[in-house]
Amino acid sequence: MLKKKMPTKIRKKLPQRKKIEEFLKINVHNMKQYNYLRHTKPEIVGNFGELCQK
Repeated sequence: MLKKKMPTKIRKKLPQRKKIEEFLKINVHNMKQYNYLRHTKPEIVGNFGELCQK
């Protein structure tokens, strides 16, 4: 799914920076999925957003 949504390759050369870039790509994907569910089916998400902000 990540390859389809974000087809660009990892550009960093250092191993630590590669891990950071991968981590950020996954988090961006998760935030997009969360926002989609929050607006289309809020009953699934519930009050998860409120719990994360505390």
